[in-house]
Amino acid sequence: MELVRIAVLSLAACGLAAAADFGIDIGSPVAAAPIGDPGAATVSKLKGAVFSVRTHGCSVDSKLTALAKYAGGAEYPLSLIPSPSPKIFVATGGRRETWLAVITADCMGTKAGALVPIDAQGLYQRDAMKLLPHAPTTAEVDEAFKKLQGGSK
Repeated sequence: MELVRIAVLSLAACGLAAAADFGIDIGSPVAAAPIGDPGAATVSKLKGAVFSVRTHGCSVDSKLTALAKYAGGAEYPLSLIPSPSPKIFVATGGRRETWLAVITADCMGTKAGALVPIDAQGLYQRDAMKLLPHAPTTAEVDEAFKKLQGGSK
């Protein structure tokens, strides 16, 4: 019985260590292109992409969701298209106005997130984005959206 308990605790510790390293990174859409000549299919996928999302620290494919939040409370799902590079996706969608991308990633129950401000020209604001070691909370989304709107909302 003691041997079973030690085995279970060891497996749990390994799982926690792996989960602690799980996260996502946000980058330019070009970061999703493979090294070398990307080819026509990759260029087509990158056209109109707003940013790229890369997961790390997960031994299986992570589940990603992305939402575009606009002034007035409108919310729409963003498309996350897999790139030829493993565990990298490009986000497409959004309108030509200021909005906030809310990203959540799930690796076997461990979550990570990002809040990515997008300006009126459709460019993500690297300096203002926030990477999170958990799914974005409503309060974090509201605070980021207020900052995006200049604190007026």
